[in-house]
Amino acid sequence: MQNLKMRLSGWILSGLLAIFMGVVSAGGKFADWDGKAEMFAHLGYDVDTIAKIGVVEVLICIVFLIPRTSLIG
Repeated sequence: MQNLKMRLSGWILSGLLAIFMGVVSAGGKFADWDGKAEMFAHLGYDVDTIAKIGVVEVLICIVFLIPRTSLIG
C-alpha cells in the first residue's frame, strides 16, 4: 500500500510539473500580449527565437511525461 501511495504521489507531482512547463511557461511564449517584443528584446531575444524556445519547452515536457525517457526530460 505504501508503494502505491508513493507511486501515485510521484505521478501527481510529475503531472503538475508538466502542466506548469507545458502550459504556463511555454504558453506565455506563444501568446501575444502587450510589451512581449520589448521585454524579450531587452533580454536579447527576438520573437522568432522565443517561439523556438517555447517549442523546445513543449518537447522537453513530452519527453518528461514518457516514463522511459523521463530522466532525459
